Amino acid sequence: MTKNNSALANVLQHWLMYPIWMMGLAITMMIGLAAGIAILVKGLSLTGLTDNIPWGLWIALDLSSIAISAGAFSLSAAVYILGIKSLRPVARVAVFVGLIGYSMALLALLLDIGRPDRFWHAMV
Repeated sequence: MTKNNSALANVLQHWLMYPIWMMGLAITMMIGLAAGIAILVKGLSLTGLTDNIPWGLWIALDLSSIAISAGAFSLSAAVYILGIKSLRPVARVAVFVGLIGYSMALLALLLDIGRPDRFWHAMV
């Protein structure tokens, strides 16, 4: 009986922590959204990047997300193209991780531009 009660107490403790974690994640997302909108509106002058310091957080995020995506798609290619059956259980997750990683890279590049509505100025 005590084993079931301790398991129930453990589940209840985790269940009570869930809203706290969700609030923390929601606050973090709101701060990130506000910062992203501020950069899109005011440009990269907010970040303190200059010609002397051109690499910011966006480039580090971009390169790491591309690396994660490349590894995930390589694992998926090993399963689906080369037919390695032992990796089949993680292949679908790897495709999803690759998609999310490349989406993160796209968003990081969008922020790295600063003002994406003016991207064509570099071509003219």
